[in-house]
Amino acid sequence: MNEEQTDIETTRRLAEMGLDQAQLNLGINLACGIGCEENPDEAIYWIRAAADQGLAPAQCCLGDCLAYGLCCEADKAEAVKWYRTAADQGFVTAQYRLARRLSDGEGCPVDEVESLKWMRLAAQQGHAEAQNELGYCIFLGIGCEKNEEEGVKWFRASAEQGIAEAQGNLGECLYKGEGCEKNLEEAVKWLRASADQDHAEAQYYLALCLIHGEGCPKDRAEGLIWLRRAAEKGNEEAQRLLERLEKEDA
Repeated sequence: MNEEQTDIETTRRLAEMGLDQAQLNLGINLACGIGCEENPDEAIYWIRAAADQGLAPAQCCLGDCLAYGLCCEADKAEAVKWYRTAADQGFVTAQYRLARRLSDGEGCPVDEVESLKWMRLAAQQGHAEAQNELGYCIFLGIGCEKNEEEGVKWFRASAEQGIAEAQGNLGECLYKGEGCEKNLEEAVKWLRASADQDHAEAQYYLALCLIHGEGCPKDRAEGLIWLRRAAEKGNEEAQRLLERLEKEDA
């Protein structure tokens, strides 16, 4: 018996004794085939057992299984129930998942106000994706009063954690001077960080900066490279500008 098999047997004994964390760990191992053969039916049994005992990570995990049909039939409404149960315990991932479902109407009616409540709670705990989405809602006034300055604050918090969309959002705000003072040099910094992660809109704005020499030395050749990348990803503004520039160069 190898070390992984020994570990899974120990985990199973603890799970059978009723330890909720061991039940969750066993369920994940069975779902992924770690130290044992995959067994979806037994996996969901143990994950649910841990969730029923009130373990928030297990409740969120069960929500994921039900939301995406992993190890069981999909049931989006029940997924929302478990996300809410874990969110009520302060589990940040569940708060974010619940906020997304309330925003999209998956398994529950759309409720932008409640969605924003949970998104804010997750963002305040440092959840990077929640920070960006909270910023987006506040910047545009979705589910709350519009506040561009606060929206930019959350974009920055998320951008500093490496979220490409937030970096692009922050860069665009700095480029346009929306919700903050215009700062082309800092805009280029964040647009490049986002563009390097393949974010099409950031690639477009970075291209503008390079082509016109805004916030950086003018470099038309590099600007066209980024413009083509954005256009290839379907960015319509990039496609129109690229077509115009190519006609001028012809």
